[in-house]
Amino acid sequence: MTFLFLGYTVFWLILSGYLAYLAARQRRLADDVADLAQVLERAKGRKSG
Repeated sequence: MTFLFLGYTVFWLILSGYLAYLAARQRRLADDVADLAQVLERAKGRKSG
């Protein structure tokens, strides 16, 4: 029974770490998209103005 508890604990720790990694990656990607949108807006402004 101890090994079962230990197995589930390890599984949940790994899963939690992986989800935290994915959330951080998603945040970085969203920041990159926002930066690219700003660059495009500036380039659009220079081209038309």
